[in-house]
Amino acid sequence: MESTDALFPWLAALPFIWITGLIGFGVWRLKNAGQSVLNRRPERAEFYESGASGRNLRTWYTRLGGANRCLNVTVVERRLKIDLGFPINVMMPLDLYGLRRDVRLSDIRSIERRSALLSGEEIVIRWSGDEGYALTVKNADRLIAALDPHHRLVRSA
Repeated sequence: MESTDALFPWLAALPFIWITGLIGFGVWRLKNAGQSVLNRRPERAEFYESGASGRNLRTWYTRLGGANRCLNVTVVERRLKIDLGFPINVMMPLDLYGLRRDVRLSDIRSIERRSALLSGEEIVIRWSGDEGYALTVKNADRLIAALDPHHRLVRSA
């Protein structure tokens, strides 16, 4: 009985050690990739929103694994950048669901506005091949204007 009592402090500390290790690995991964831990609005951003929702449309698996109100969506330097916001970006060191994306605006083939069941309006952006992303943002009109200022790619469903 005494051996179990002696292990109790270590067993109680195990979750804290695990979480600290996970956060440390996430911070190391972001720094090693040249990314910041705390995402901020870039100075020259044409569009920026934190707290967006979305999902990758490439496979059935990535369609199931979306993000709810924890994405940062940025249009800057003729690129669409979608990334996880803090602290989710640190806690999810691997991109299992394809949530992080960096796409040149010239690669975008179509933009579709759809009504979504629970979230109001969804913006579906498709680029090369089967690649695509469904986003729910607060200001869909500003996002579309930043992605396609001449409205050549926009369709409504």
